[in-house]
Amino acid sequence: MLSAEARAAVAAARAAADRDARRARRAADRTAVEAAAGLDALERLGLELREAVGRARAASRPAETTASEPRPSASAALAAVPATRRRPGRASMRSSGLGELFRATTAG
Repeated sequence: MLSAEARAAVAAARAAADRDARRARRAADRTAVEAAAGLDALERLGLELREAVGRARAASRPAETTASEPRPSASAALAAVPATRRRPGRASMRSSGLGELFRATTAG
């Protein structure tokens, strides 16, 4: 059997471990609450930005005069540029990551 001194040492070690576990749990809970608040703020910001972009796009669109006039697309305007204008050593925006980002953000 364990002596009284060994039992006291085990009880002290168990109490210290329980205390450390409670502290770690409280710290994890605080971190989770802060992360949830940060995610909520990011979601609100994302919604506000989407609404602002939608309003800006709607404001920048020209008024439709008649329904019979087809609206030219960006790809049709780019296709109208002759290929002979490009210099052979230059990068193309069409094939770049920046071009893809531009197309993604300007798509209606």
